[in-house]
Formats: sequence, C-alpha cells, structure tokens
Amino acid sequence: MLEPGKLNRRITIQKPVVIKDELGGVVAEDWQDFAKTWAYILNLNGKEFSTKGIDTTSTTTSMRIRYREGITTQMRVF
Repeated sequence: MLEPGKLNRRITIQKPVVIKDELGGVVAEDWQDFAKTWAYILNLNGKEFSTKGIDTTSTTTSMRIRYREGITTQMRVF
C-alpha cells in the first residue's frame, strides 16, 4: 500500500481529444485534462548524450498514484 506521505507531487493526467467541425471533419487534435491527483515521483535513471553535435538528456521516471479508473496508455502526464 502506498503511504499518504509519499504522495507529495501534484500531477495532471491528460487525454487526447479530436476537435471536429460541423460536418464531422477533423479540425485539430489537442489534449484535455482528465484528472489532477497527487503522485509519488521517483527518477530511476538519467543519461546525457550527444547526437549530431546536439547535447541531449534522457530520464526514466516512475510515477505512482492511487488507483483511478479510466486511465489508458494513450494519456500523458503534465
């Protein structure tokens, strides 16, 4: 069980939405807030590398929240 004291970061989970015109044609794709919740965030590892002379960083992060129905793999955390 996740201890309440570890949920110390506020995150927003967003879902993709498609905006259509009156005729049903796709006008734009955007993100819509799905939920705001408390999370425990843990940075697992990070690395720096250079690609074509451009310095880049990459971080793998684990986020844990209390169970929430409706979350899918198409969503993002913001």
